[in-house]
Amino acid sequence: GVSIPPGHRFHYVDPDVKESPPSSATTASPCPSEVSMLSEEVVAATPGQVLARMLAQPTRKGTSLIVQNIPKTWTQAELYAVWVEMGFDRDLNLFHLPIDYRKRRNLGFCLVHLSSDEIAEHFHSAVEGKVLNCKKGPKSLHIVPARTQGFAENFWSLVGSIERGGEAAMANLPVVVDSETGMSIPFPVSRDEVTERLAIA
Repeated sequence: GVSIPPGHRFHYVDPDVKESPPSSATTASPCPSEVSMLSEEVVAATPGQVLARMLAQPTRKGTSLIVQNIPKTWTQAELYAVWVEMGFDRDLNLFHLPIDYRKRRNLGFCLVHLSSDEIAEHFHSAVEGKVLNCKKGPKSLHIVPARTQGFAENFWSLVGSIERGGEAAMANLPVVVDSETGMSIPFPVSRDEVTERLAIA
């Protein structure tokens, strides 16, 4: 199954699109062009099409960051909840906290990819030096640029890691969120699954 942080839901249509009120004699029917635009918006919000658009984004240096000095007892869901509380849930396009499956602890760092240079700078300013508590005492987070930059580059790298990790890796899948729609996309567990999704997008 797909590991999603508690309270994190999938949105397959724009949450701002609401049902129209009951029609009446004084309510004007939408014109054909309006109906067409609404249909296109809903169709565009399918996971396959959103993933295709995200993978086509140009690589922007500085938008992929590594957060270091994370307490090793923290889980991906717990850390993701911190980013959400800080307001980065929609702009955090890709997030993964790798773990040591034998010790059942994280490796002390995580990958984050932000939606823009400006958001990445804001994330750096807000998170650098932030203190997380653990049994051995508080730890201050430190941020450095990721060696691999870009959503697509890191996405494919993580897909390969999941394939190599097998069943154990599937219990800790990365989080993918589209900034434009707010949609959470289940992370694919193989390159074949990515190909299948893009084919039916």
